[in-house]
Amino acid sequence: MVVVWSLFDSGRGAYRRTIDKYFSDRLENYSIGIDKLNESNNFINLNLADYGALFGNDKLFATLDQLPKPDIILASPPCESWSVASAMRGGTGAMSGWTDR
Repeated sequence: MVVVWSLFDSGRGAYRRTIDKYFSDRLENYSIGIDKLNESNNFINLNLADYGALFGNDKLFATLDQLPKPDIILASPPCESWSVASAMRGGTGAMSGWTDR
C-alpha cells in the first residue's frame, strides 16, 4: 500500500474524500492540518506552521515521526489570503488593504 500524507487537508478534506472514493484500495492516506471551523474530525490535528521546535517543543516532528513514512506528500496550503475574491473591497485576505487601481 502506498502511504500518502495530505498536508493542509483538514477543512473540507478534499484529498481524503477523493482518495477514499477512488483509491482506498491502493492508498493509505493521513490527512494533517487544523480545522478552525470544526467542520471535520477526520484528520490529524496538527499545526504545520509550528515553529516550536526552535524553542524545544517538537510536537510537530514527534507526531509526524509516529506516522508511516510517506511515499507521496500532497500539500495545498490555505490560499484564502491570496485569492482574488478575498482581496476585493471588504475581503478578509492579506491583499484586501490594497486600493482600487
